[in-house]
Amino acid sequence: MALFYEDVPVTKKQCVGFECNRCKVKYDANDFVEMQEMLNWQYVSGYGSVWGDGTKVEVTLCQHCTLELFGDFATVDDA
Repeated sequence: MALFYEDVPVTKKQCVGFECNRCKVKYDANDFVEMQEMLNWQYVSGYGSVWGDGTKVEVTLCQHCTLELFGDFATVDDA
């Protein structure tokens, strides 16, 4: 059997900015360094979690807040 194809338009989401959940500074796509260095963590908690069973948890941090919060605990390897 032959397959028939047709082009269909596709809508996609693209991140064009963010607000740091800690310092509340807003960054847009023109802040390309901040856009590529931001930390976005999304998680659905499991059974017995301190967040609550099945809770969706999300945090978005700028690179400056990420360094302040995790810098003392991070393993950094200068490649």
